[in-house]
Amino acid sequence: MGKVAWGDAKILADFNYSVDVLTPKYNYLQHLPKYDQVDGVSVIRLPSFFQFGNAAIIPKLFWLLRKYDIYHLHYPFYGIGIFIMLAKIVWRKKLVIHYHMDNLANDWRRYIFQFYLYFLFPQLLKVADVIICHSLDYALNCRGSWWIKKWQYKLREVPNGVNINFYQPVSNDERFIVVTKQLLFVAALDRAHYFKGLEILINAVNKLISKNWHLNIVGNGDLINYYRTLVKTLNLDQKVTFFQNCDDEQLRRMYQSSYLTILPSISSAEAFGIVSIESLACATPVVTSNLPGVRSVVDDHVNGLLAKATDVEDLRSKIDYLIEHPKEAELLGKNGYHKIINMYSWQIIGQKLSKLYENMYH
Repeated sequence: MGKVAWGDAKILADFNYSVDVLTPKYNYLQHLPKYDQVDGVSVIRLPSFFQFGNAAIIPKLFWLLRKYDIYHLHYPFYGIGIFIMLAKIVWRKKLVIHYHMDNLANDWRRYIFQFYLYFLFPQLLKVADVIICHSLDYALNCRGSWWIKKWQYKLREVPNGVNINFYQPVSNDERFIVVTKQLLFVAALDRAHYFKGLEILINAVNKLISKNWHLNIVGNGDLINYYRTLVKTLNLDQKVTFFQNCDDEQLRRMYQSSYLTILPSISSAEAFGIVSIESLACATPVVTSNLPGVRSVVDDHVNGLLAKATDVEDLRSKIDYLIEHPKEAELLGKNGYHKIINMYSWQIIGQKLSKLYENMYH
């Protein structure tokens, strides 16, 4: 969510909007200054009354919001919604609620998520001028869909964007003719991102009929040792490699050199899949789960394949099929690249956001 928020802020600055990003000064960011200027965007890190994970309570936010014309809240963002809602009402400014995803949990956190979903979320939508979702498919099928449908006349579709000048195909592309096909998975390997479905993927590749593959896993987190143990237990040590710390340049090269990117998400906590558009921007086809929002990016048998969520065998069959059909895989990648150029470049997203802002005043 943070990556999208930052991308939105930068492209709006390019469109000559004066943009301030207000964010909590998290404990692990104490070394950073309170005020910063990055790529034409002002970053203001605010001390919080209370922090837990990424949630933060910042009472002074209410007063700071007086000077702004538009509040663009990337949601879910726990702890600040009430202050933004009050500021909207008292200062009479414009409010955009940018709904990213459902938050799901099986522990005590689910009660907090449910409280926000059933009590605060509908109040935010009620006072909002515009509601943004990455796809109408997700907006009308997510857990908050009942409330979104109630104020559907406010709903606008603005997908995530990708830097097509950075993520792009390479010339002399030989990845579709080499014998060993490089498969790629990219995600945080922590409990909060278990929904990305890496365990499903590891079990699926263990059953692949084809032997000409190698899986590269990019990510880090508190579950990495769990996944390493699973790989070792299945005797896949020679077929799976973990890359814990990849910068953007390294990640781009991995997309460009991969035969196939796999995003086997298992629940509605996955609303879009930035990995999919980054991969397709590099003309690398994608196999992903047939979930609302996710399937708005990947068109089945056009720029990738859709697999049944949580279905190990179906995922295995889709991966095997593309490994055995390299010409089709290459065509899917090319189709995906053209879709990204026409729909998901940051320039296009900036135009959508700019028009949306202007329409709020007309």
